[in-house]
Amino acid sequence: MRFCLTIIFFIGFSNPTFSQKSIKFITYNIRYDNPNDGKDIWDNRKEGLGSFLAEEDADFIGMQEVLQNQLEFIKEFLTDHKHLGVGRDDGASKGEYSPILYNSERWELLENKNKWLSSTPDEVSRGWDAACNRVVTFGLFKNKESGDTIAVFNTHFDHKGQVARENSAKLLVGWIDEFAQVKTKILMGDFNLIPEDPLYDILTSKLMDSRNIANHKYEDYIGTSNGFQIKGPFENRIDYIFVAEGVEVLSYENAALMINGRHMSDHFPLIVQLNN
Repeated sequence: MRFCLTIIFFIGFSNPTFSQKSIKFITYNIRYDNPNDGKDIWDNRKEGLGSFLAEEDADFIGMQEVLQNQLEFIKEFLTDHKHLGVGRDDGASKGEYSPILYNSERWELLENKNKWLSSTPDEVSRGWDAACNRVVTFGLFKNKESGDTIAVFNTHFDHKGQVARENSAKLLVGWIDEFAQVKTKILMGDFNLIPEDPLYDILTSKLMDSRNIANHKYEDYIGTSNGFQIKGPFENRIDYIFVAEGVEVLSYENAALMINGRHMSDHFPLIVQLNN
């Protein structure tokens, strides 16, 4: 059992111990603070979620559906981490973030960009047939010990617009291509598409699905979303951590987390460790 509090139960596995130089990533759609979520409201989930992230102490955490108050709360648990990202509705603090939290004790930020998934990506905008504004948060980082650089992208594709998802995938592949000189490139997030979707092939034309190439794989479910339903099977895999070709994925984990008998979010967090 990787993580245990009196109020949290993780149906998990005993993972091998990796070198301290391995790099840990988490992507997690934490579900926005919706007062209409009944037993699954944010106030009932936030302590467990914050404690989980603090316990994992990942190098990089990409989250989705994060409102300003949720971001500030989570940062209280992650005192070694700084964040990148803006609210999608005003480029500041309004609307959902897709933030990247990074361990600033280990990593130095070299470059940061926030782009919108639209035909005008450098300004607050909505793309094509999307139901909402959608953003990409990007950071280029340098390891303070080794000097190695890493490019990290985090996003949340639209849940309704098929044209928007297609164009978003093409935009992202193009932006990632701009960092050809950086060996380690990571794209993570909630993409609202399954592996059988042709758009998955656009993303994997340049990147590798970490689940498919991991040396060790631990998953309670194949699916990454649960809709706050208690019992599976959960087979809807829409969250991913993609890596550049040549990056060694040591482990992939789809972690089923619960608090007081309820899921900690309507998605499961993915935890991936890479060889640095």
